[in-house]
Amino acid sequence: MRGIITPLIAVLLLSAAAPALIADEHASRPVDADEPLGLPLDDESFNDEWFRQSIDRLQISPQTKELLDFLKTIPNRDHVLNFGESLVYSVRYGPLRAGETVITLTGVEVVDGDSCYHVVATAETNDFVSAFFHVRDRMESYLDIKTLLPLYNEKTLLEGDYQNNQAIDFDQKNHIAFYDDGGVFDMQPNSHDVLSSFINLRMHDLIPGMSYDLENHVDRKNYPIRFNVIRRERVKVPAGEYECVVVQPIIRTPKLFQHKGKIWIWLTDDKRKIPVQMKSELVVGAFSIVLTEIKNQSPGESG
Repeated sequence: MRGIITPLIAVLLLSAAAPALIADEHASRPVDADEPLGLPLDDESFNDEWFRQSIDRLQISPQTKELLDFLKTIPNRDHVLNFGESLVYSVRYGPLRAGETVITLTGVEVVDGDSCYHVVATAETNDFVSAFFHVRDRMESYLDIKTLLPLYNEKTLLEGDYQNNQAIDFDQKNHIAFYDDGGVFDMQPNSHDVLSSFINLRMHDLIPGMSYDLENHVDRKNYPIRFNVIRRERVKVPAGEYECVVVQPIIRTPKLFQHKGKIWIWLTDDKRKIPVQMKSELVVGAFSIVLTEIKNQSPGESG
């Protein structure tokens, strides 16, 4: 089982971090997100006056205003441009409640001069499961604010007696991945990590019968992933009841999990595309992950 918890959670959940914080790219720390600030959801209210007030409030630079103008053109912007949310999930192994994972976008930070979304995902087993299998995992990714491609990714895995730390610099211009242990690997143009691939998925209008392909680079390997949109379905989870679309990701290199299996993801059938439920059938057993809470949810965004 070692090494499977965080890759599974990453592939199933990390897209939940799409809500974005707007910060000054010259700042050394993220803007305080204690008070949620959602961007207007309709075109009529998305105007210059709102931008002027936001700039005054956040004290952002002209360069960041230029980014905000760019972000107005992103499809489904209301789900990416949401300020200060965290999504909390319960992780279950069969009928057993195994632990919790939390997805947070901490802010906009600078990586080698580029403004990036900094996304953090943590996974922890609860006290009962930790007594015989202790998990404390953390994954982080820095995504270019304009392309949503990863520029830097790192993970720290602690699962039982298994430990693994890894950091990757993505040179998207030259299509090279540089690892912190000195490894250098070619990758395909516009390669994603597991986080950015699911954020990209949520940008699309997910219609049953359609498929979306993306290039990915994970653990020194290049592989394509296809998202098949299966059907629409209404589901009830602890966080509420939602109309959803069901998506099945097909990873052509199953070594990402080191196990063969099937995965289904339920995302809200709206512009936000929040993952509310995930299920898998793997050799090691059946995992499920369900949304239990949305913290700092912006007004008008309840499900």
